[in-house]
Amino acid sequence: MNKYSPESLKCLIGAVLVKAGQALLMTWGKSNVYYYSYYKMNDPNLSVAYNTLPLALMGIPLAAASVYSLKLADRIGYEKLIRITTSLQFLSFLIALHANSYLEFIIFYLGFIGLGYALIAFPLLKCLWSHFQEEEGMVTGILFGVFGFATFFFLLLVTYIVNPNNEEATLSMKVGSQEYLYFSEEVAVNTYQAIKFAGFIAGALSVCGSILINQRKLEVAEEQELQVLTSEIQNIKITPNDPLLQVVKTTQFKIILGSYFTVFFFEVTLGLNYKTYVLQKINNDQLITWVDTLAIILGSIANFIFGKMADQVKFTLLLHKLLIIMSIIAVMIPISLNISKDLFIIDYLLLSIVSKGIIVILGPGLLQIFGKKTGADILPIVNFSGLLGFIISSLSILLIVPILRFDGTFIFQGLLIGLAAYSTKKINQ
Repeated sequence: MNKYSPESLKCLIGAVLVKAGQALLMTWGKSNVYYYSYYKMNDPNLSVAYNTLPLALMGIPLAAASVYSLKLADRIGYEKLIRITTSLQFLSFLIALHANSYLEFIIFYLGFIGLGYALIAFPLLKCLWSHFQEEEGMVTGILFGVFGFATFFFLLLVTYIVNPNNEEATLSMKVGSQEYLYFSEEVAVNTYQAIKFAGFIAGALSVCGSILINQRKLEVAEEQELQVLTSEIQNIKITPNDPLLQVVKTTQFKIILGSYFTVFFFEVTLGLNYKTYVLQKINNDQLITWVDTLAIILGSIANFIFGKMADQVKFTLLLHKLLIIMSIIAVMIPISLNISKDLFIIDYLLLSIVSKGIIVILGPGLLQIFGKKTGADILPIVNFSGLLGFIISSLSILLIVPILRFDGTFIFQGLLIGLAAYSTKKINQ
């Protein structure tokens, strides 16, 4: 097969466009303070729990959609699933524009669009991998890198439409020992315009990209040969009978699952509360937006680099080293933020590089350990640990943050990543 055939390039371009459109969803934690402020204008009693509890509840259907997405794609067709889902996401966004309450807005803007994101994430990757055999890491890095750059674009777009004059967050509320800042009506009133612009761009990218997606069907003999070769290299005996069940029982799988849970637990908690948290220490909206956008750019570049490394370096060794580094950086986030603005900026930028490296090597790493077919099929199950982290993170904001505050919560989560790094020594011996 010519991996750079017109069909392969067409699929790559389509995947890039879809992923770029999906990136709008990932700006939620950096812009939800605007959405909350906007809806609080008309509902002064709006609880801050609406920023967290719906996310926890949403994680359950997202987890189910993620785990069964490949089975659904096998049944109705990969291309059809991606095209239908992106179209329904766009429709959900149009409904969200006319929401009368914050809860309705969250359901249509975050809930249904998030459900679509979970449904197509892995079918999209599998379509792309089918065209680029032996370079899965490289194309995964490209996809994640573009995703990061698109997130950067949407974040700047929303921030500069909502808060063009860099007004400070002047209103506050207290939940337990944790104080939350939000914006006055002068800023919040611009939110609707920002949502509309960003949403139409994201929807157009996703729908147009979905039209270009195509999947290359592997020959049965080719698929079996790739499976046997890769599984023999790792000394993992995988037979045609219930290979996924056998993988779930392996030590490698359990440790990888636990490690990625700790990473996603920290990433989601910080991501969903980035502006809410940092505004308390640095009340400069545009500065912390630029810090985050620079982190996204560096993280996107890291996706390209680590994606390529995933094709060349042993996955478990790379994961072990990156977890150690991320544990140290994560613990330092609250410490640096309380010591020096400049130290926090450096630490946050390093965090983005390392965390994106850990996430991008997951898919290619599973292919490396468990074989091409089983590795691709097991990816949604490992990602379930990420969605579990998503659910627990949202609940921890409601239950733990009022007691430990954000500072104590992030230190605790950083130590959990260190424990995960220690456990990965077992699969490197």
